[in-house]
Amino acid sequence: MKKKLQLALNKYQPLPPTLQGANAQSAKTVIDLDLAALYHHYYLDTYDTQPPSPDSAQFEHMRFLMPYDDLRFQGAGVGASTNARRGKSSEMGQAFCRWFLHEHVGIKYFAHLDGLIDNPSNNVRGFT
Repeated sequence: MKKKLQLALNKYQPLPPTLQGANAQSAKTVIDLDLAALYHHYYLDTYDTQPPSPDSAQFEHMRFLMPYDDLRFQGAGVGASTNARRGKSSEMGQAFCRWFLHEHVGIKYFAHLDGLIDNPSNNVRGFT
């Protein structure tokens, strides 16, 4: 299942080829978000393992989406309280960031920095 995302990338330079509009200087204003791919990144980021099924129907946030082409949540969003919504928003933001970097910037490997910082056994020099 895919949802539409509206973008405002007029100052994003350089534009990755997947985000270029009619020419290399213009950006697309709408892109597709594959919910199965977003679920994949959400699950990896949350549980550090691949999801048991790449089926986006397994994505817990799916039932809160509006039945439109664009990505919109019902009501006040996901979570019964402000604190719950903040937590879910943070999880979704990280998953979206990983999806965007993977799909449009070409980054294939991700790590949680809290597991790398101040650990002398992890050599992260040379990685950006």
